[in-house]
Parts: sequence; C-alpha cells; structure tokens
Amino acid sequence: MSRFEATPSVNAKLRQEAIASILFLGMLISILLPLFAIVGYLVWQAAPSLNWQFLVLAPTHGMREGGVWPAFVGTLYLVTLSLAVATPIGVLAAVYLTEYAKDNWFNHAVNMAVLNLAGVPSIVHALFGLGAFVYGAQFGYSV
Repeated sequence: MSRFEATPSVNAKLRQEAIASILFLGMLISILLPLFAIVGYLVWQAAPSLNWQFLVLAPTHGMREGGVWPAFVGTLYLVTLSLAVATPIGVLAAVYLTEYAKDNWFNHAVNMAVLNLAGVPSIVHALFGLGAFVYGAQFGYSV
C-alpha cells in the first residue's frame, strides 16, 4: 500500500459526504423551485400593472387607483427612524453586557430577556402587541 492511498475508512467517509451533499442539493432544489415558481407567477401577473406612474404617484379615488409613493416614503422614514433609535441602544447594551456587566441577578435577567426576545420571531411580538394594546386595552383599530 502506497503512503498516499486512502484507507477504506477514509473512502467510506468520502462516500458518505458525497451522498449527503447530493441529498442536501436535492433538498435545496426542492425548496427553491417552488419559491421561484411562485415569485415568477406573481411577477408575471403583476407586470401589466407595474409602471413608473404606479411607483411615483399618490393614491387617488379612495386608494383604488394611483400609486404607492407615500407608502414607500413613509416606510423609508419609519425604517430610518427605527434604525437611528435602535442601533445605538442595541450596540451600547451589547458592549455593556459583554464587557462591563458584573455577575449579578439584574444582568442575568437582562441577558435572559435579550436571548428570549432574539429567539422569538418579530411577527409573534406584533401579534402580542395587537392583542394586548388594540384588543386588550381597547385602543381601537389603530394605535
């Protein structure tokens, strides 16, 4: 046996890795194919309605006609303001918790809260807020 020949156990390991790679590639294709089919169908159906006026005009006739410019600008403002407020707070809190925080019950509670908030999808938080504030506190349909 030459010094650089693979042993049977190495060959078996390489074969297992090749089979696993093929299986994962098949799973990736089985997920991406329907996704691209759905997105392609939606773009195909919406293509006649998408034009420059739709993007830059304000809605008219009770929001049944016109464009989406005010909604786009409002979303842009909201995202910018949210990032401007949340980014410094998040970065400073992370630096404090990782570098300066002492080992006490309050910091453990904050750490646990951060981990729990990070582990829950944002839509769950939104549904909780909807239930608590809009329905529970009876603020009406819009907070």
